[in-house]
Amino acid sequence: MSKSIKISRLHSTKHLFETLAEQPFEKMVNSIEHILKQQVEDSKLTYFEATSNPQWLSEGKPDQYDKGKIIVIRIGVAFEFKLNVIQGRRTEELRGIYSWVRKKVDDKFVTKIWFDLNGTLAKFGNKGVLKERIY
Repeated sequence: MSKSIKISRLHSTKHLFETLAEQPFEKMVNSIEHILKQQVEDSKLTYFEATSNPQWLSEGKPDQYDKGKIIVIRIGVAFEFKLNVIQGRRTEELRGIYSWVRKKVDDKFVTKIWFDLNGTLAKFGNKGVLKERIY
């Protein structure tokens, strides 16, 4: 069974996604599948769509060697999604907010991902919980 992935709303900020990971969209889909399998072992993602434009937050500091450059020390994104997942013989549609944060903690970068089912960007976007999550 093949998957249908619709993420065209995310492409305009691909350069920002690339600060989160190499091949960020592939990693994102893999993380979604992993999260679903943690909940129900035999689940299969069949459809995923980014249904909003992404909302971003970031913080940087000047590069000590090149004052014209900024080093990103924390960055986060949140966007609305819908997906279909097959669990056993049932297909379920889930909606919510996907959030992805990368931040420097004790000189190491840490990445975290959240799936807020039935969430809204008003609550989990760049004017909401995402502000807390990048710190």
